[in-house]
Amino acid sequence: SNDSDCAHRTGTYYGSTADDAPSISLAHPFFAPSQKDNPLMWNWNHVMLRYCDGAYFSGTRQKPVLVEGTSVHYQGYYITTGLLEDLGVRYKLRASSDVVFSGCSAGGIHIYAHLDALRAMLPSTVRVSGLADSGFYLDKHLFTPLKHFVVKGQRGTWLLNKHCLKDNRGVEERCLIGSVNAQYLKTPLFAWQSQYDTDQRTCEMTAECSNSRACVQAYGDELATALHHKLLSNSEMGAFVDSCSRHCATTGLPHDDVSGLTPLQAFAAWYDGRGRTFGQLKKNPCDTCCMDDSPSRRILFML
Repeated sequence: SNDSDCAHRTGTYYGSTADDAPSISLAHPFFAPSQKDNPLMWNWNHVMLRYCDGAYFSGTRQKPVLVEGTSVHYQGYYITTGLLEDLGVRYKLRASSDVVFSGCSAGGIHIYAHLDALRAMLPSTVRVSGLADSGFYLDKHLFTPLKHFVVKGQRGTWLLNKHCLKDNRGVEERCLIGSVNAQYLKTPLFAWQSQYDTDQRTCEMTAECSNSRACVQAYGDELATALHHKLLSNSEMGAFVDSCSRHCATTGLPHDDVSGLTPLQAFAAWYDGRGRTFGQLKKNPCDTCCMDDSPSRRILFML
């Protein structure tokens, strides 16, 4: 939320890849190699971009900021464009038939906020879609103002929707919030979202509310309503809204109340035009909602 926070992050996992191992495990279900579990993308080419810039890969400051002897770089936008350019040169990205940009948590926020800009970086001949897990946050006073540093301090507005920015002059950080920016999206997006997301229960509500079953239920109801009104009002969009207490994927996957499909099976159905809305309609808490233990020229991006 400020330069000092970012300077501290440079020495941690969340601010640098300097200490990363040469290889990492692609453990998220989006990368599952099983055709049953991941029927659309099981045999696609997968690209993992490890999040570490603190601004959803959108910063555009040309020069580093010196903070207590530490040089902090705010150039996430150039990581985004550099990655796509490199993949275009080395792996013929621009000749792809299908590209899905995905992410969870901060990566999910990134997809809601920047999907149209990412779509514009690829030829119109490429079918581009978004798949966002745990990225649909509400516009709450405990959360949204924390994003002000992203748009001002890191100058992270170049990838944001221009109509959203125009409608939110002075509070441009609102355009990073799913319940605000979803209504502006044009590129097809499939949302996988919990009503009772455990991260949102820590950063978007007070401790008193988080400890209240009724308060969490009210938040979940508000989230589900916002997602339907802001995202699903566009017939190009789809969603799987589950009732699990989770943030990002869990070891157990939820099943749609009607079809029995898991989120990735539902995503494949949506992609093929076989439905738009999936999920669960369970009250909080639901201890049985995530009990399942099942684990080309097409490209999945995980951001």
